[in-house]
Amino acid sequence: MNISKVSILFFLSLNLGSFAQKGYNYKYLFTAHTYMGESTIDTRLVELDKSGYDNIWLGGDICSETLISKSNMDYLNEQLRIGEPHNYFTLGNHDRRNGNLEYFEKFIGKKSYYADYYNGITTIVLDTNLDPSDCENLNNQFKMICNVTDTISKSSHLILLFHWGLWSGIPGLPDPIIYAHTNLIYWNANCDSTNNNFSQMIYPQLVDVKNRGVKVICIMGDMGASYKKVDMRSDDGIIFLGCGLYNIVYSGDEDEWRTKEKDVILEFNHNVANKSLTWNFRDLDSMINVQHGFTYLTKLSFNQPGLFPADNLIYISNENYMYSLSNTNEDIIILDSLLQNLHVSKNKVFFTGVLKSSVIGGQIKIIYRLKSESDILEENEITITDLQNKLVFYEKILEFATDIQSGYKLEILIKNTGNTSVLLNNIELKYIMH
Repeated sequence: MNISKVSILFFLSLNLGSFAQKGYNYKYLFTAHTYMGESTIDTRLVELDKSGYDNIWLGGDICSETLISKSNMDYLNEQLRIGEPHNYFTLGNHDRRNGNLEYFEKFIGKKSYYADYYNGITTIVLDTNLDPSDCENLNNQFKMICNVTDTISKSSHLILLFHWGLWSGIPGLPDPIIYAHTNLIYWNANCDSTNNNFSQMIYPQLVDVKNRGVKVICIMGDMGASYKKVDMRSDDGIIFLGCGLYNIVYSGDEDEWRTKEKDVILEFNHNVANKSLTWNFRDLDSMINVQHGFTYLTKLSFNQPGLFPADNLIYISNENYMYSLSNTNEDIIILDSLLQNLHVSKNKVFFTGVLKSSVIGGQIKIIYRLKSESDILEENEITITDLQNKLVFYEKILEFATDIQSGYKLEILIKNTGNTSVLLNNIELKYIMH
């Protein structure tokens, strides 16, 4: 065997070995509406360890004035790897409104709209800012969509990335005005007529693709100020997802920051071998806490009713799902768990929660017990008095004199000890590892 053949075989073995070692598993991050300033993004996103994501997908409005200078391209490449292959960026109005589109297109080496095939998935990156004032590009974008939907065959999934809320009139979906910042019901897919919005011109093509056995997912980024996430299915089985950041605007007001519904990012897990693509929404603040050494014992979160016991769960507009302790001595067990592989720092568990009372003067107790099998080793309680009739953030340290060891059982409950109903949300228990 000659040297060139040996070299080729060695090269192939290295690449196939690395592919096998990865196990065909890939992780993707989607985030949007991330701006903090004209040339800066949300500081939490800067701090977030993004090295575990193979690719980053952006839903637009990344800086408030993204294309105001070329240097912003370098900054976003440093923070979000926008120049790397298969990292996608659908431009928002904040990205586009200063013109200078050539800064972006030269940096990524593509138009502001394009299609890509990678890991068995076809992705269409849309520029939803295009309108009939630029018929050439608007028509070319539509032709690109048609070419993809007409010819797609080998892909397991077709993903479309949007910024604007174009999904008006989709069977089985609420209009974007309910959950998004925008509701472009008269957006034009091309310049052929004025009656050719997304639901009329593009959505039927997506249904055809889905009926040919390709899963279709639409992802939108113009969200975050009110609704933090959407995960919906149309009547035809098309998947619609979306999320965006916003809470950084409350960074100067601790009370507002802590009582708002949490900002989330969208995380995808892709197994190429079995063609599965799954996703979940992850609380950005909690991800940063984990990076700082915290481990979560439990979490009862905003807008996730499935985490709370079914009884006494109510919905309050603009405050999402809340758990109500409506009667004196009524309680909710927020943790009843066997502790394993724990190395708790200074025997402290941190309790945080968002609480309110139906009238001023409500009162609760946090009761926490450490057990060994059936024996109670230690029991303590903290009383929180004079609850307000507005959402207030509380943070308490639950500290034990007994060493917390693996194999012990920890039970924590909240009891209403006042004369008025109390509402609870975003209850978290976490500790710091040694």
